[in-house]
Amino acid sequence: MKKVIDYDDYFEDYMGLIYYKIINENKIKNINNVVEFAPGFRFKIAYALKRLNFTGTIYVIDSNKKVLEFVKEKYKIILPEAKIVLINKDLIDSIEFLPENIDLFLANHCIDDMIISKYLDGKKLEDAFNNTEKSKQILINCWNELKEEDNILFNIQENVYNDLKKFFEKINFRLIVMSQYKSGYYMNQKNYVEELSKTIFNKLKISINTNLDNLKAALSFDFENFDVALNEGFSLKENIQFSDNWIAGKYK
Repeated sequence: MKKVIDYDDYFEDYMGLIYYKIINENKIKNINNVVEFAPGFRFKIAYALKRLNFTGTIYVIDSNKKVLEFVKEKYKIILPEAKIVLINKDLIDSIEFLPENIDLFLANHCIDDMIISKYLDGKKLEDAFNNTEKSKQILINCWNELKEEDNILFNIQENVYNDLKKFFEKINFRLIVMSQYKSGYYMNQKNYVEELSKTIFNKLKISINTNLDNLKAALSFDFENFDVALNEGFSLKENIQFSDNWIAGKYK
């Protein structure tokens, strides 16, 4: 089955650079352990950690086994000195497999995935995150269904927010870095997905002390000759490098 490729390796390196800059601006040193949540078939966090010369333990949480198989092979190449611990669980169920104190929590655009995971189950859930043409169509259909289900959506929103809140109450992180920018998948459609995810993201923001000066400094750079930046409605500066679309701080 044909794979869906949103962006190439260049985009992964670009995103890795952002995470690296945010961690650096917040002066997080002596990083021994990291949690990455819901990486998908991507490796931007590995690139960020490579820039930091990371040789500690990275706990990668994802409910999709195929994702974890991909991560294991890819991260072994990018981070050969790191210990990679794979946790095939949802976020809330991963708590018992983690230390109480961890240096970094890193997640890119994870809230929309959490919403879908609350809505789907079984084989359909697995298919939705297998990074294929079929996956993309399942996700689009799913969001179209969900937007007509106000009661279900309200419960899902509350459950996703409560899972994140409980997770950050149980695990002490020196720095939490999360993003929720406009997705290329839905760039040319009414962006209902982002509206819903951003509501949860903004609610979570209230509980995390982000140093806005540090964040803006980290996001203030140019990345030339990047084709996606030329696409109408998808400016890097106004979307991915926009501070409102990021959390970078410690849970209160």
